[in-house]
Amino acid sequence: MARTRIIYSAKTGKKEVEFVNGEMTWCSDDYKEEAKASFYIQGDIQPYQSQIDGSMITSRAQHRNHLRQHGCIEIGNETKHLKPAPLKSAPGLKQDLIDICHSKLRYT
Repeated sequence: MARTRIIYSAKTGKKEVEFVNGEMTWCSDDYKEEAKASFYIQGDIQPYQSQIDGSMITSRAQHRNHLRQHGCIEIGNETKHLKPAPLKSAPGLKQDLIDICHSKLRYT
């Protein structure tokens, strides 16, 4: 049985390439294989003025260091900071609760 793999365009949804058993059997005229396999290099950020102290931030590294120095975090998809902190019980609280339950249930 032949294995068929088809690659569709993310923009148009039309078929771009068809492979059968690992070999290309059909290709659209506007398909560029080298563009599909290339890497994306993200450019540096544009300089901006800090809202914290008014200094100019000119690079990503400087941006990260600036946030770290001022105890700030960058909000994105992170939700860790929104979760409530775990409750810390007082020392001996567990044993106090056990003692109260046992006295009410007359186990002691």
